[in-house]
Amino acid sequence: DFTAQPLAPEDQIPLRSKVFEFSTPGGLTVRNPEPMQRFEFDYKNGPCQAELVWDAFMEPFDTGLAKGWDEWGEGGHYEQCARVTGQLTLDGERYDIDCLAGRDRSWGPHNIKGIARGGFTWGIASPEHAFLSQATSLTPPHEDPFFGTTEEIRAGWYRRDGHTARIISGTRRVVERGTDGEPTRVVL
Repeated sequence: DFTAQPLAPEDQIPLRSKVFEFSTPGGLTVRNPEPMQRFEFDYKNGPCQAELVWDAFMEPFDTGLAKGWDEWGEGGHYEQCARVTGQLTLDGERYDIDCLAGRDRSWGPHNIKGIARGGFTWGIASPEHAFLSQATSLTPPHEDPFFGTTEEIRAGWYRRDGHTARIISGTRRVVERGTDGEPTRVVL
């Protein structure tokens, strides 16, 4: 069953919050002309300039936070996918940007004392097909072997044919790591 589950009105943050429209002394300006749908970014600082537009192609999806990560944001959490277009100029060389991107947003008290090991894994093939999974280990850190483990997917969503639904179950296993320990190949 693939039914969209956008945020309930009582879970939404104010749409005109300063978190969505601001300028920094370092040259970044963010505008949000269409709340939760479109962001415009301008950046000018030294040899780097960027003009980017972020256009959502899905509604925010209230994934919540997986067990072990609930300290991250007690007020709410969502993810949303978009197409990013525009230009980036670096040292006088211009690059055209046209890509797919995801964003997530948490708010409320962040009382981080010991987040469980795990990870968010995104995949965005097109506006019609995308996913996000959040897998965590509930093994206490001093007992967690880290390598060679399989974690349960405890939160996430899958988007197929433009419809988004909650992931019910699954696993995440890192099958290759770089010399620094970072995952280089993951099987979901």
